[in-house]
Amino acid sequence: RFFPKELEDALKALGASDGDEESRYDALLKISRMRPLEGATDPLKADAFVPVLARSLETRQDTFADTAGSFLAALDRPRLLAEVRKAAKGDPDAVRQRNLTFLAENLGSPEGVEILVEELAGSTAREVRVRAVEALGLLRSKEGFSSAAALMRDGDLEVRNVAALALGRIGEPRAVPLLMGGLDESKSFHGWYCADALTLIEDPGIFEGLLARPSSGAGTGPRARALEGCARGPHVDQLVGLLSRGTTSEVRAAAAFALGRIVGDDPAFRESLKPEAREAVADNLLEGMLSDGEATVRAGCLWALRKCRVASTGPKAVKRLTQVKGEDKVLFLLTILGEAGTKEAATILLRNGILGAKEPMVRRASGVAFWQIGDADAIREFRQRAVDATDAGTMQRIGEALG
Repeated sequence: RFFPKELEDALKALGASDGDEESRYDALLKISRMRPLEGATDPLKADAFVPVLARSLETRQDTFADTAGSFLAALDRPRLLAEVRKAAKGDPDAVRQRNLTFLAENLGSPEGVEILVEELAGSTAREVRVRAVEALGLLRSKEGFSSAAALMRDGDLEVRNVAALALGRIGEPRAVPLLMGGLDESKSFHGWYCADALTLIEDPGIFEGLLARPSSGAGTGPRARALEGCARGPHVDQLVGLLSRGTTSEVRAAAAFALGRIVGDDPAFRESLKPEAREAVADNLLEGMLSDGEATVRAGCLWALRKCRVASTGPKAVKRLTQVKGEDKVLFLLTILGEAGTKEAATILLRNGILGAKEPMVRRASGVAFWQIGDADAIREFRQRAVDATDAGTMQRIGEALG
């Protein structure tokens, strides 16, 4: 039920001169929660609209301005629209203009977008431009494209960073040349913002365009990030090639992560691939995991192979177990063997790993994989070795594996 006294108390707390931002926000929440109550609409319009709007323009708390905008737009949208239009045209204060961006965002498209574009995105205050273009991106309205594109030429890199993300969220393919052009900018991580924005745009030409770009200089990392996020099913063969022949570790790692996402996370797509294509993906990931000279690439291949392994991956991993050097590579293989449940590996894990490895981490990982596999014959041998053990070293290793 709606109780007028509760509204009166909340309004007093909202307007208290000795209150802080937290108490005012609590008061706003109480007021906003009254809106669905029977009989509350008229009192809220009469008594709460003006003080909530006034406080939303004065606050320095983004959450307050955003919550107030949501409440006022739901309570009386036409009235809020008129007030925001008037304030946006006539109030030059930067703090109030910035807060207006939250109110305009809550008005949505098309009116809120119009206010952001026509009145706020061109503000002389940097913080207003940043927040205005951020709101345009969050609204994902194509009407905001021109303003976001114009702010990609802003003199302030923070504005340009947010404009790049806004273009990505809007999703217009027209933004691709602008974002591609920003990949080489190293200041303020602008290239990375452009890369993330490119991954948000569905355009089959982006991946090919990225492949055609030089793979050196300041844009190396951002280009690889964009390649990873823009890759789609039709690019699997190219990703396999990049995994083995990519000229930078960033590109090879990106190819691994993209394969894990595309082939590993989409069962329907994985089933649509021919068996030999799935096996080629798994084989190349296994090879990259064991042979690449960069630890980041090897780790990326492990991550992807855990998602993309096929029936033959386990037996092939067993053959490589005694060939590879490097503790991390051995641990990676043990991870794959355990998760794949490769029974051919069980006895090797017992004899060469649990009982034979010098490195404590290899022994422990062998124990984990051994029990994941759960081969009955190997477990019987383990039990017998545990019963027969007399020296402290063997008993310690058996205890580690049991643990």
